[in-house]
Amino acid sequence: MTTTEMKAEGLRREVRVVVPQADVDAAVTARLKKLAREVKLPGFRPGKVPLNLMRTRFGDAVRGEVVENLVNERSRSALEEHGLRPALPPEFKADEDAEPGGDIAFTMNVDVMPDVPETDFAAISLTRLTAAVPDSTVDEALERLAETRRRFEAVDPPRPAADGDLVVVDYRGTVDGEERPGMAAEAAEITLGQGRMIPGFEEALTGLSPDEQKTFAVTFPDDYPNDLGGVEASFDVTVKEVRAPVDVPVDDDWAKEMGFEALDQIKDAIRDRRSEELGRAARFKVKRALLDRLAELHDFPVPERLVDADFQGIWAEIERALEQRRENPDAPADPSLDKPEDELRTEYRAIAERRVRLGLLLAEEGRRHNISVEEDDLQRGVLEEVRRMPGHEREVFEFYQGNEQALRQLRERLLEDKVVDFMLELVQVEEKEATPEEVLADPDEDAGPSPAASTD
Repeated sequence: MTTTEMKAEGLRREVRVVVPQADVDAAVTARLKKLAREVKLPGFRPGKVPLNLMRTRFGDAVRGEVVENLVNERSRSALEEHGLRPALPPEFKADEDAEPGGDIAFTMNVDVMPDVPETDFAAISLTRLTAAVPDSTVDEALERLAETRRRFEAVDPPRPAADGDLVVVDYRGTVDGEERPGMAAEAAEITLGQGRMIPGFEEALTGLSPDEQKTFAVTFPDDYPNDLGGVEASFDVTVKEVRAPVDVPVDDDWAKEMGFEALDQIKDAIRDRRSEELGRAARFKVKRALLDRLAELHDFPVPERLVDADFQGIWAEIERALEQRRENPDAPADPSLDKPEDELRTEYRAIAERRVRLGLLLAEEGRRHNISVEEDDLQRGVLEEVRRMPGHEREVFEFYQGNEQALRQLRERLLEDKVVDFMLELVQVEEKEATPEEVLADPDEDAGPSPAASTD
């Protein structure tokens, strides 16, 4: 095999590889001999099929397989020979004037990894916000939890339904006198004031007493499905029962009904969950500050093909946002999109370049320090994703079980997190007390295009 580096421009390399015909023929013969020991043909004992017959029957197919294997094998050898570390898979181009059955000659276009300079992490100073969970937050969460578990009892003596009551009703709806699916129910339980029904529906029930009937009209919201958006409907309603909410003491007995031993256990669980939320938000902000600082410190060249691929993904999202704006001009506007398209393209391509540079930087630091994602890490990552979707645990688990791409993306996220955690151990981090509101505040507000915030 002969290899020649033909061109070197920036991070782009062009390498020509020639595999002699003799090497191809030898590999084809070796493969046919191995196949002859396995194949069964009528009239021949196993392992006794003549090589000439094997060549006649299987030669073309075997040669195609051998050529593919040789291209992969010799291209790897060529990369090693010239000391090239590809940033993404090479592009191959076969010689147009190559003779059938002759030498294999092809050219590889390779985008190589840039030289990523080392970072003086000790010189980087960051601030991590910390916040305690106030008792008022725990009390408010307890109140909301108690609200969801509130009991309702029939009003005695009966009275008209008021806001906050639960009414049991039979109702039937029609559009232009015609019934539609899903517009009728018996003994439906509706809590007034929650806004879960069509606008105007709950208000029409307010003030009605048991056994009272009423006919009223409401208009479906414009975005309502099943061709009912903006359509006016008439409903006939009969109130069967009015139930008033019953206040239940939030105490240890209530906690036991919830499956806890005491009320303090519920408070601790609420505080722990809120602390985890604050911790994730604080880590996100310090990670973002770290990436911003790394982006300021490094400006090495990056492969254009990687930037192109990332930009295409970003621009597809921008186009969807622009299309939604055209389709729904009354929706809240995103000021960051109020620019000419060429200006937006320039802005978001710079974002793509930043993301690629940071991704390569993190990958190189991981390689330098032997940071990797093991199978145990991946399993914990999947379990964490499952835990984040209560009620859908099985679907999430099965999604990752049968989706190699999703597992690869999860592995990349976990590797990034491990590298970032490693970096945060090396930089100077000062902790600063803050309020929960400050920790949870959206860092993208008034900060320009949000895709710049991450390497994802």
